[in-house]
Amino acid sequence: MGLRVGLALNGVFGYTPYAHTPLDITLTSTGTGEGVATLRLATSEDVTLELSEGNAKFYTDAAGTIGNFSTWTVSAGALRTIYIKAVSGTTTLTIPKPTKVIQWGTTSTTGWDSPPDAPSLAVDLTSLTFLEDLKFVGASTITGTLPTGLKTYWLISHDITWTYEEALPTGLTSLSLAGNLISWTYTGDLPEGLTYLILSSPSIAWTSSAALPQELTTLVLDSASMDWTSLNVSGTGNITSTFLLTNYRQAKMSSEDMLVLLGSLTDRVGMIPANLTINDYEDFASPPQDVLDAVAALKLAHTNVNNVTLGE
Repeated sequence: MGLRVGLALNGVFGYTPYAHTPLDITLTSTGTGEGVATLRLATSEDVTLELSEGNAKFYTDAAGTIGNFSTWTVSAGALRTIYIKAVSGTTTLTIPKPTKVIQWGTTSTTGWDSPPDAPSLAVDLTSLTFLEDLKFVGASTITGTLPTGLKTYWLISHDITWTYEEALPTGLTSLSLAGNLISWTYTGDLPEGLTYLILSSPSIAWTSSAALPQELTTLVLDSASMDWTSLNVSGTGNITSTFLLTNYRQAKMSSEDMLVLLGSLTDRVGMIPANLTINDYEDFASPPQDVLDAVAALKLAHTNVNNVTLGE
């Protein structure tokens, strides 16, 4: 009986072992086709990618002169780098085991970069179920459900198209959405563990009245469609570089609201940068004295602060 069961589990009696469903990604030539895109991936085991049904090729140099391969093996471990050029038409890039891809860039390293005349990329992220980091700065179209384990998600380009209407993964710690074709519509809280937050696109329609994540170290909110109405910017994270609230609510703040927000900043345990911008303020042209006093109290509490710009 033991032998029979063992044989069955190996496929002799009709059992089919788990098989990966390959992920097909579309590469499309743009412009002259002479530009070279950069692809960086990290995988949990060796995975061989294949280019088919088109003329795109892999190259080992950034100039796109060495290589001309149709396959590329990503060795497991650290980020691996390859270059792609597509002179014309479309090509299918196949990842045979998408669940083995764990990084497509990091916060410090771009995973997909497509300069002018290099191919654009279209990918559905749904099957990349174990992806932890993604950073795109080149021409691309992104669809599908975000992986639940995603920690880093950076889309930084006016050539990136992404439309999403769901909550973000709860484990996300670093988020940067910056580009005119990036659209995220959602009503609800941001992931609590975010430390890096940039939302800068006219089509980001995030609506919330909740406080921002407590551990933020970078903050930019800039979208004509956004409506973040909380006045709570307290927290313990050290915001050392950027604090910009430039376009983030539909109704302008009153001076009474501004006093609450400034008081929250004053009491913040974490550091804040030397220069702060807080817009969407109805009395920006002539703040009342109590608001000016609140700004002075903020500077007294955080002696590194030089400028607090209150704008329209």
